[in-house]
Amino acid sequence: MDSTGLHLLIKAQQRLQEKGRKFAVIKGREQVERLLRLTRVADLLKIVDSPEELFEWVFADLPPHLARQRDEALRFANPEGDRG
Repeated sequence: MDSTGLHLLIKAQQRLQEKGRKFAVIKGREQVERLLRLTRVADLLKIVDSPEELFEWVFADLPPHLARQRDEALRFANPEGDRG
């Protein structure tokens, strides 16, 4: 990742936040995580460990009547059903 990638992450987060939407990234290589920390971009982003954690975070605020859609999305994210 270089400065262009950092800029794109920040702009994406800002644009989605302006629209009232959530934005997160899934942890990657140690070099990228270190760069995000050193540049303090990590302070601006929600960083999660897995796709499952991302879906759980995104759907955490959904009203109860949308539980079926949440569960379907979680199954799609992890079709084998391995929750950890």
